Amino acid sequence: MTAVCMGLAEQVIAGEVSHTGDPLLEAQVSNAQKLRRGDAWVYTRRGSGSVDAVYATAGAVHLARTMPAPKPPLYV
Repeated sequence: MTAVCMGLAEQVIAGEVSHTGDPLLEAQVSNAQKLRRGDAWVYTRRGSGSVDAVYATAGAVHLARTMPAPKPPLYV
């Protein structure tokens, strides 16, 4: 989980990820903060509210980054 959360932050800082300004994600990102897990961290909420959309985004980015390359078509 820490790699997924930290990976999203890394991609955002590098300018590799952007979004369309979705109000739900905007609100939840504003409500998110880091929760330390040893040398790493995960997202947690500040006060009330949710950070589910932030976790969903982090998971989607992680899957996109770790997907195997598509196999080339087989011509016979």
